Amino acid sequence: MAKIFGLLVGLAYAGAAAAKTTSHFHEKGTDAVLRRDRVELTGAAGNGAVGDTISLGVFGSNAYIDPLAAVCHFDDLGTGITVDVGYSGDTDALVANQDVAAAAGNFSLFKGVDIANWFKPLWQVLGLAADPGGKIELLMTIKGAAATGTVVWSIKGQDR
Repeated sequence: MAKIFGLLVGLAYAGAAAAKTTSHFHEKGTDAVLRRDRVELTGAAGNGAVGDTISLGVFGSNAYIDPLAAVCHFDDLGTGITVDVGYSGDTDALVANQDVAAAAGNFSLFKGVDIANWFKPLWQVLGLAADPGGKIELLMTIKGAAATGTVVWSIKGQDR
């Protein structure tokens, strides 16, 4: 039987006589709450109307966001409402057409991200060809109808 080593930490130790260092994010790293926030949407222009965006936070392009700890919770926001999550260059890079109309619930902010891109820097998670440097703002866009209710989110990881 073959022994298979993980790409992020395992290969650094494979066949090593002495401990080797790896990325702090992937090995013995500690994640922090990067953003934890909430909004109360009223459905009015600028506060829940179709096309309005909720800023989920501004992060370094090299930030590592834990896909297992990046979650959005919501009330029933109203009939026919969906949301996209992404950034200004691709508004549904993370989540496309998430139904938030039927009942209160939650979804992963990595729902639409190929699992092969988990545990990579934010710019790669978003599908960019190169690191743009600087900061990237994650946005949730309201679609379908005006939204009323509460949206809560928590994003953990390491901002770089």
